[in-house]
Amino acid sequence: MSEATAKGISETDIIVHSSLHKDVPLYISLFNSSIFFIRPTFSKKASSPTKQGEIMAMGVPLVCNAGVGDTDGIVENSFAGSVVPECTIESYQEMINSPASFDKTKAIEGAEKYFSLEEGVKRYLSVYKAIYE
Repeated sequence: MSEATAKGISETDIIVHSSLHKDVPLYISLFNSSIFFIRPTFSKKASSPTKQGEIMAMGVPLVCNAGVGDTDGIVENSFAGSVVPECTIESYQEMINSPASFDKTKAIEGAEKYFSLEEGVKRYLSVYKAIYE
């Protein structure tokens, strides 16, 4: 909280609440939008944040940074929100001044395409069949 207040953000504008996994959809449904930044380190190049699929499936616009797995491509291809290409002041300003690319229906469809368990099982099965048949 001290970082936020140092930046002029009131503590009354921030809610920090721990919740059970089963309650995550409830809390996401309260969001007007979501933002997450993940440090684009070497270990994150092949990473996929679970929160992205959850947020997109709920049809909530998101803002995230590039450089974490294929997060940026999925957001852009699914019209799920905005991507900050680099963690620089200039990139943040450019993103803020650009119109957001969000389409709720396409974002939900993108969540199904990229994150659904059923689709994942189908894809893995097709790979296994190609290898072992």
